[in-house]
Amino acid sequence: MKNKSIYSKLITFFSYLIVAILNGYFFNWINDTYFNYSNKSENGLKDFSGLVKFVIVVILAPILETLIFQFAPNEILEKLKVRSYFLKITIPSLLFSLTHLYHPIYIVMTFIAGILLNKYYIDRKNETRLFFILTVLLHSAYNLYGYLFVV
Repeated sequence: MKNKSIYSKLITFFSYLIVAILNGYFFNWINDTYFNYSNKSENGLKDFSGLVKFVIVVILAPILETLIFQFAPNEILEKLKVRSYFLKITIPSLLFSLTHLYHPIYIVMTFIAGILLNKYYIDRKNETRLFFILTVLLHSAYNLYGYLFVV
């Protein structure tokens, strides 16, 4: 029975990762089809070496953003006795998206990515003590995919 639970968790993890990747491709398609925004240096990392970019994008950003956009908002909302699942997902996702102001399309894409990450975080919080680490790993896997195959 325990193995089935592990398989279920792996399927859930990779399902979220696939949806996040598809979200990125969908909004890249919208950008390429309608906007042609191509300035990839707007994230402020263009002058860093590949290794430094990797550390920032794949390791540091997921840890810090999970602290700032999943952990902290959910702790605050719980202290304020907010019980709404919708608000616990939407408010941190909006904050997350507003820190990615490179282009309006990117803001919308990161809002949806934020919804995925916050839903994953909240749902794991109820089932495992490793919810924070799992959310960081999901975010890291998504950023790694983008680092290797998209940018």
